[in-house]
Amino acid sequence: MRTIVFSGLTHAGYLAVKAMREIDPNGKLIIVEPTDEKSEVAKKQFPWAEVLKQGIDESIKYLMENSEVIDVVIACLDSDAVNYRFCKAAIEVGIPLVIPILNNPLNKPLFHRGGIKTLIDPFSTIEFRLNEILKPSGVIPLYESLNGKIVLLAYKSTVSFKPKTLKKDSATLLVSKMNGSATRRPKSVGKGETLYVLGERETVKKYLEDVKAD
Repeated sequence: MRTIVFSGLTHAGYLAVKAMREIDPNGKLIIVEPTDEKSEVAKKQFPWAEVLKQGIDESIKYLMENSEVIDVVIACLDSDAVNYRFCKAAIEVGIPLVIPILNNPLNKPLFHRGGIKTLIDPFSTIEFRLNEILKPSGVIPLYESLNGKIVLLAYKSTVSFKPKTLKKDSATLLVSKMNGSATRRPKSVGKGETLYVLGERETVKKYLEDVKAD
């Protein structure tokens, strides 16, 4: 896998480079940086990566000239406008997978309208995490797969209850106990404990609707 990380030394870019190294330790990683200072820092921090000092116009030209050998582009400059331009150029030259990392989640519709469907919104979990920590009761969405078919939902209850049994392999149940332990296929959920349900969207949704109805 060959990857370009555009402006890799933003906070998001640093994490993207680190993640890609773990995902594909034998892949060729190219970090594109527009400034001398950040380019030198990138070389020291990531000695196993190729570092190119290029502005946006040079980077787009590089994409055009090397598109046949590039598998993935990850755009993580601290400007969504520049990331959008870079991603559009990558799509136009036929790079298979283009992934921008958003700086402003409100810009997500803009990327989608531009044909950029796969993106990372690092702010999307803030609401979920606060709900998981602070919401006194109810359903909390925690995860959705890329195709939207698999979800992980949590359910907090103010009373103890016995969770209904599920058909074999239709979904997975896990309870987080007050003492910090976890139990699979729980026979009961205590007051203040959290029930986690992982499975296909419709199965999980129907199961929790039944739980709330009791």
